[in-house]
Amino acid sequence: MHKSISCLTLLAFILTFLTCYNDLNLFTCKGVVVQKYSILVMIIMMLLSSSLFSSVTLIDNLIDGDFTTEISIDHSENKDYLGATRTQNKLVILYFKAVPIENLSLELALQSSSTIARFETHDNSLYYAEVLYDGRLMELDYNLSANYYLKTYATSIEVIDMQADAFGIKANLSLNVLDVYVAYSQVGDNSTDANSYLDIRQQLLPTNALLNSDNYEPNTSSYAIDLSFEALEDITIGSRYVFMENALYTISYTGIYSSFILNELSRGLSVDFAFDKAGFDKEDHKLKLTVERAF
Repeated sequence: MHKSISCLTLLAFILTFLTCYNDLNLFTCKGVVVQKYSILVMIIMMLLSSSLFSSVTLIDNLIDGDFTTEISIDHSENKDYLGATRTQNKLVILYFKAVPIENLSLELALQSSSTIARFETHDNSLYYAEVLYDGRLMELDYNLSANYYLKTYATSIEVIDMQADAFGIKANLSLNVLDVYVAYSQVGDNSTDANSYLDIRQQLLPTNALLNSDNYEPNTSSYAIDLSFEALEDITIGSRYVFMENALYTISYTGIYSSFILNELSRGLSVDFAFDKAGFDKEDHKLKLTVERAF
């Protein structure tokens, strides 16, 4: 029974990904509601495929979820030619994580920041949701995830009330020392880009290139594939290809990366290397070398 549930869940994700990758006659993904809400299709199919769990268990697991809050407020005061100026910065983070169904986790976050000065206020909010399913099919471990977020910005200086939204889906497969993932993301047809910051996430979309993030521009579709190999216990080598397009440009990134843990030379020493080369409408390359030592 459990194996059939895993197969249904994996099939649900594959169908959703193909829906967003191709212009299918029934589920076209360009300019249709299916594109923006395909994340909901996947979540519903995941829940349906795990229907052996009772609704009572589902509610109990949601109630037992972890809920954390973080509130910080700081004041600063300085003087200029107009006199004293007081500035207040406020940050509120609400985070909820639960496992409503076995192997399926749900994360919700709200991050709100505001700056209040003498003549102006700036308000930024980010609403984030992610669902993650961990499964195993024979010797293959897989992770399926989907996320959606909305950011808003308002200021009192002028009548500005901007917002941007985006969603992404990702499938990760692991077999022994080999790890591969494919991902897709779509940014809405917004008046501003969807690039933002969330305290609990290093990146908001799963299609970032190694050293670039052009995939947050309005109405941008992005695709990514990453293959990594654990050559030795402390050595990982990988490569990532990202393709993104919108009405203004088409860009690809081809990158390689590696990570070395060198405890033999010095305990806690690690060296990371990354190289990214752009193609199509953007011609450049970036190189990054990081050496760290944990004490």
